[in-house]
Order: sequence, then structure tokens, then C-alpha cells
Amino acid sequence: MNIANETIPLSEAAARMGRSPAELANRLRKCALTGVTFPLGFALPPGSDRGQWIYVIPRKRFEAYMNGLDLSVPEERLKTLFQQ
Repeated sequence: MNIANETIPLSEAAARMGRSPAELANRLRKCALTGVTFPLGFALPPGSDRGQWIYVIPRKRFEAYMNGLDLSVPEERLKTLFQQ
């Protein structure tokens, strides 16, 4: 698995959404710290005081969102809806 092909950079995702990278990063961090699920991806806190946050936005999920897919519906449910 090539992680670069499987994920989308934070800056690219933010630009395509019409948001600033800082705004998107802030939202991902807030969700990580409060335990709220963010539909597009997640953030991993730094392992040390000098570390940096890591942002993971799966490319397939982001593309689905940009194409209008409702990400509040669980993926398993979507599969059954499309099979009908």
C-alpha cells in the first residue's frame, strides 16, 4: 500500500474545499481532542512536546465527499443501498 496514493494532503483538501489549511487542521485537532468523529479523516496528536500533529484524509473518502456523498451514513449501509 502506497500511503501517498491513499491519502490527500491537508493543504490540497483545504484548497479544494475552499477553506484554509489552518481552519481544516484546527477542526481535525478539535475533533481528535474531544473524541468527535470528523467525516473526512482524523488527526493524530504529537508523540512528544516537540512533535507535530499528523493529519490523515483518505483519498477515496474525500473524493466521495466532494462528489456529494453523505458521509454521515455508515459505509456498510451505503453498500446495501447501492445494491438494491
